[in-house]
This record gives sequence, structure tokens and C-alpha cells, in this order.
Amino acid sequence: MELILLDTSPVIHLAMLDCLGLLESWERVIIPDMVMWEVLRYQDRHVERFETWLKQSISRGITTIPETDIGRMYQLAIQADSSYRARNAGEYAILEWIIEHLEHSDDQAVLLYENGKIPRLISEWSSDFNMDVMTTRYFLRACERRGMAVNAEWLWTNLLQQKPTINPRIEITQIRRSGL
Repeated sequence: MELILLDTSPVIHLAMLDCLGLLESWERVIIPDMVMWEVLRYQDRHVERFETWLKQSISRGITTIPETDIGRMYQLAIQADSSYRARNAGEYAILEWIIEHLEHSDDQAVLLYENGKIPRLISEWSSDFNMDVMTTRYFLRACERRGMAVNAEWLWTNLLQQKPTINPRIEITQIRRSGL
């Protein structure tokens, strides 16, 4: 089974490009609750696009939002202080989900990221799962190679114009179960 776990920045960037539908070419899309909360708190016009896509994708059974301990703690924290920000919480919620659901599993996962510490964090935590950790730019190229009607470089150029500080790497880190 192939699935995608999303970090906050790729969700926002794909929404900016109106390309969230590209995610649906995978069997499942997993967005840990903390990542969803981070996206929804993002003060941007693209959040509405994400909310619309998310509702439709969940109703079609493509996307799930697993609850994590980090997400539950975040909800409690913002009830106490609505201005609370949880640094790196999305990344840790992804890691929590990976460890609980992928370790010792035969599932193959794809993780989209922009923050360069994600591949290191995941590979340092455990190596007993199969995962491709890729940048958004790599993901766009992968979609193009899979025959989807996208022009990866045109999309990337468009995104770069909107968000000049985005991670420019075309990178994939493959993490494979020990012994494979």
C-alpha cells in the first residue's frame, strides 16, 4: 500500500498552486491532526482551498486525519491560550504516526516535506520502515513522470514567484527496513 504523509508547508504550497488533487493519485493520503491544525491556523487565502479539498477528499475516503497525542495536547493548549504556537509539532505528530503505524509494517510510505531536518529526524528515530521522504519539488516531478497532466517546472516557477523562500531542492531520501 502506498500513502502520503504531509507536512504543513507542502500542503500550503500545493494549495497555492491549486494542486491538492495531485495527492489523490496515491491510494491514501494521511494528514496527522497536528499538521491539519497548523494549516488551518495559517492566515492565508489558500486555507479555504485546503478546507474544500480536505472535506471532499475525506468524503471520498481518500484522506484520513489520524488523531495524535501531540494534536490532542495542542488543542488543550490553544483552549488555554489561543495565541499558543507549537514549534515543530507537525513534524513530531508525523513521526508519532509513523512509529505507531509503519514500524514493522510492509506498507510503503511517501512523506512530503520542505524543512530539511525532516529526513534526518525520521532516519535517526528508526530505520524499521519503508519510506520515501521527498521535497514538494521532487513530488511535482514524480507526478509528471507518473503521467499526470502537470508541468512540474512551470508549477515550481509559479510557486517560487509566490514564495521565494521555498526549499529549492529536488530531493528524495529513501529509508528502507533493515535487511532490505
